[in-house]
Amino acid sequence: MSLWAKAVPRWEDLTGRLSGARLRLLSRSVVVLYEAGETQKVSSSVTIQRATRERLQDIRSFQSERYVDLFEKFLDEGHVGYLAYIDGICVHRSWVVAGPARVPLHRLMWRELRFREIFIHFCETAPRARGRRVFPAVLSRILEEWPGRRVWMAIDASNTSSRRAAERAGFRPVEELVIVGLVGARFWWRRNRRRSLCGPPVES
Repeated sequence: MSLWAKAVPRWEDLTGRLSGARLRLLSRSVVVLYEAGETQKVSSSVTIQRATRERLQDIRSFQSERYVDLFEKFLDEGHVGYLAYIDGICVHRSWVVAGPARVPLHRLMWRELRFREIFIHFCETAPRARGRRVFPAVLSRILEEWPGRRVWMAIDASNTSSRRAAERAGFRPVEELVIVGLVGARFWWRRNRRRSLCGPPVES
């Protein structure tokens, strides 16, 4: 179920209207959609490599074994991974999906990616490497290797460090999606919209 609104309702008004429906609130999230603009060259001491089955073992330096299994499936599905290293130790991973494909903006929301569009997701930097421009350097590399594509990302609005990293690499915010998950229903609406992102979200 989707709820479109021309104006963002007050949170109190929304919850008040739903109180009689016997629906229990599970979550409320705000996701910021980003589109790549002009690529910005980012200086960093990291070494960036494409992910392979052999290199996936390197993420154990900051990730659990279950991520190795998950990313092996990503490779099988044709996703492209990028790993960043400092002093020979893996400290970051990011993944790219090329359209047409169905991609997650949030655990409760997906979108259909079109031909010649790519989506960057499953990005994480090891705590010890944060603040060293690792993430923007990886994003810059991805933009260099995928010229002529529309490139998208979805970042939680509260993740200010990732948002700064994306903007440093040349991404610009397009719109915000407010997502409310309840037992038996899901509601969402746009706010601060600047331009459309590859059609409306689809049901998860």
